[in-house]
Amino acid sequence: MKTDSPTSTHRSDTMEAYQTSVERAIRHMREHLDEPLDLDEIARIAAISKFHLVRVFDELTGITPHHFLACLRMQRAKKLLLSSESSITDVCLKVGYSSLGTFSKTFSALVGVSPQEFRALPKRLTAKQFATAVWRYLAARRKISGPQLEGVVEGPAK
Repeated sequence: MKTDSPTSTHRSDTMEAYQTSVERAIRHMREHLDEPLDLDEIARIAAISKFHLVRVFDELTGITPHHFLACLRMQRAKKLLLSSESSITDVCLKVGYSSLGTFSKTFSALVGVSPQEFRALPKRLTAKQFATAVWRYLAARRKISGPQLEGVVEGPAK
């Protein structure tokens, strides 16, 4: 959720109701990532119309429910690609996509590389190189300008 208050004229009890609706929608998305979810169903869970849900969700989180769900699914897909031997098609199905093409296109758009390339990255790079590549990619896509901070965090030597 956004940490700053929305710049609106809503009453506080209205904002609390909106926040509750959005939290219900997010909880449902997280609990049902592997299922096909559509806006009608999410709005029903949130107990508001789908049009109102899109406006309120965006006001409180900064993104649409569709984009939020896609990001949740890609987060889960990345974990599965790196931690299991499941085929990319199986990963696609496990995160709620029924089309491998749509999954691959969405994955590439949000992550910056295809699922196949993502799975191969740790094999070609050290953990530090992999993390640096991911952070550089994310930094390049950010919309906030300002000085860039770089550094290394290391654990105790063994």
